[in-house]
Amino acid sequence: MDYYGPNEVQKIIGCKKSYAYELIRKLQKRFEKDYPETIIIKAKIPKWYFDKTMKNKEIEEV
Repeated sequence: MDYYGPNEVQKIIGCKKSYAYELIRKLQKRFEKDYPETIIIKAKIPKWYFDKTMKNKEIEEV
């Protein structure tokens, strides 16, 4: 499974690294709620979940 880290998220959405970390943490909480048996990797989010969520514009402003 491929993951995005803060550097990739920063490049994709054009934000500061601190916001990329914050966004990853927020997505991890949603991911854990949707898939409770999944192991979360610190500061990483699966690419497919990030892409799906961002395309659906499900992320509220932090």
